[in-house]
Amino acid sequence: MFGLAKKKREKVDEVGVIIGALERFISHIEKDDWDKNSAWDFDDHMSIRFDDKRAESLRQFVLQVAEAFPGKWPTAHSPEGIGVLRAILEALKKERGL
Repeated sequence: MFGLAKKKREKVDEVGVIIGALERFISHIEKDDWDKNSAWDFDDHMSIRFDDKRAESLRQFVLQVAEAFPGKWPTAHSPEGIGVLRAILEALKKERGL
């Protein structure tokens, strides 16, 4: 978290931060190697408000997926919620030609 907070003083590709956080999060889910550090990594990147209005809107949308598609404890997202996160990630990557 502190690394991103420090970077906030510099110009940061905030949508790129969201893409990276989603890629890591989904990778951990797919590999079933989710741990406390992975959770903190995702939370750190998603808990800081972004300056860019679009990035902030995307951040809030990503966070709301867990509420809209809750999983059974200890999983925050249902399989459908993970599907929504994958769709968001793919749309962002397609938009950037990645």
